[in-house]
Amino acid sequence: MRTQDTTVTLIEPVIDQSLALLRGRATTGDMTQGMVAGLRRVRVTLEELGGYSLVSLVDAAIRDRLIIRNLRRHRIGLGTRVDTLPPGGIASPLAVTVIVAAVESCLAYALQESDLSGVMVLVFLLVDRLIEILGDLPSYSELAAALRLCDDDFMVPQAGKDPELVESVH
Repeated sequence: MRTQDTTVTLIEPVIDQSLALLRGRATTGDMTQGMVAGLRRVRVTLEELGGYSLVSLVDAAIRDRLIIRNLRRHRIGLGTRVDTLPPGGIASPLAVTVIVAAVESCLAYALQESDLSGVMVLVFLLVDRLIEILGDLPSYSELAAALRLCDDDFMVPQAGKDPELVESVH
């Protein structure tokens, strides 16, 4: 029988293994784009399941995690430094594919639980690994803007949604 602790302990190794696969193959920008895509996948999935309230929960968790990490930096005398998200390079599609696949595997386990603790662990882990990849804290406003561009990355355009896109396809 799988317990909640089992789900939580599965998340970190899956994400860390996906990042290990990308080391040496992808740049910091590529891996950053992959992590942002992973966080987008969590948002899209929760929006499909619970709408705005669950997405707001994830957004608040990301914001709170960045605030906590920023306060820790300030407390130990490193100051509050914010890094911008680097652009992806040639290996961005690889990084996005690997990390999103890992996130989807983690979500498959986490969403079987009676609460969202596994999903929150996944979100916190993705934010922490993003900070490690960047070597610094990302700007929350820039990260939030990048996360809100999620629909185009994971959903097939539907007729009527974007007339120019529909015309170019037909």
